[in-house]
Amino acid sequence: MNVSRFQSRIGLALIVVFIIGLVVLNARVPERVDMNEKELGNIVRAGETEFKEGFGAFPEIVPDNGGDQPVPFDGLAPQRYSQYRSEQWLAAQDKAGYTIQLAVFSSERGATEFLTQNGNSADLRYFELPEMPDPALGLVTTARSRFVVSYGEFYSSDQAVAVAESLTGFGGQFLVRPWESYQISLASVRAVLAKNYLAQQEALANARAAAAAKAESAELTAQPFQGVDPVESLQKNQGRAP
Repeated sequence: MNVSRFQSRIGLALIVVFIIGLVVLNARVPERVDMNEKELGNIVRAGETEFKEGFGAFPEIVPDNGGDQPVPFDGLAPQRYSQYRSEQWLAAQDKAGYTIQLAVFSSERGATEFLTQNGNSADLRYFELPEMPDPALGLVTTARSRFVVSYGEFYSSDQAVAVAESLTGFGGQFLVRPWESYQISLASVRAVLAKNYLAQQEALANARAAAAAKAESAELTAQPFQGVDPVESLQKNQGRAP
């Protein structure tokens, strides 16, 4: 009787070990799933019958344009060249120094195309210069930009003129200008824009105050009179007189 029970227990243990072995083996071996690309596409994107061309591809990487401004999300926007110089750079130039102005453009694309056409020389640079707003337009707080392309940095106007006369390939047109002239122009435009902004804010505040006073006056007029009417009071007093 005891032998029979012992054999039964051994058999039961072997069955348990066998089942555990099957479970472990099944977990380690990957299960092959027969699914075609169309079925996978339906799972990933419900309602789709197949993958579209380019599905899962990375978008085109926008090149780093450098400079102070981020790359605009505009396919027509020009790529900012390494020769670009910021307003901070312009303001930091030696006031007594000079440069050779080669061209002025109303768009950055025009400036970069000029650089490309002239070999992207390391001595070339371009910077943004705000244009003085027309007073006839009122309190303008933004300015249109001009893009100046210049060549080199010089200690004197004579040195700049000598170099400019030896330059070739730029159409023979140049203008020797002190850095200070650009700095004055930049500071003047910024001062006008700031003044216009403050005047605009003051005008808005005055308009709001006038509107609030008008609304308050209208509200008081609409309220019933709760005081003593002097005319009515005089009439009553006259009626009481002997």
